[in-house]
Amino acid sequence: EIKVAGGTVVNVKIDPAAQVKGEEIAQRLAIHVVSDNPISVYGLNSRFQTTDTYLGLPVSVLGTEYRAIGYKYSEGLLSQFAVIATEDETNVTITPTAYTSKRHAPGIPYTVKLRRGDVYQVTSLVDMNTKTDLTGSTITADKKIALFSGHQCAYVPEGIVGCNHLVEQMPP
Repeated sequence: EIKVAGGTVVNVKIDPAAQVKGEEIAQRLAIHVVSDNPISVYGLNSRFQTTDTYLGLPVSVLGTEYRAIGYKYSEGLLSQFAVIATEDETNVTITPTAYTSKRHAPGIPYTVKLRRGDVYQVTSLVDMNTKTDLTGSTITADKKIALFSGHQCAYVPEGIVGCNHLVEQMPP
């Protein structure tokens, strides 16, 4: 538990063990922030030579229908998204727009069941001969979920030496 005085900013470092590394498996890695008063929460993901931030959305504005936004293949680095369940027994249906790392086919929906706090990450398949961008993938659920979407490390713009991790918590 961390107590924060009103009108202040506190940097809370998250243990690197909380990093989502699994692909298409439920992992108990979600962080739930609770406050008695209105607050702003920003996430900052920093790795060697790349950083990105996002605004954390409150559960009250989360929904059940989302679209992922990624980026195209960048020298072995891939489009990805992560789903977080806010309640137990949440059925999530994913319809990817590209083959996933576990070979779920584009346009074919599949369903996973998650518990509150489970994180389920989907990464595209490494294949230079097919589309690897998960942009446009649909993610629906029977209970509120959070969706984080982006890319492991994209070259934006193309031709610039140095990639950028991309992450955003998507609005429903």
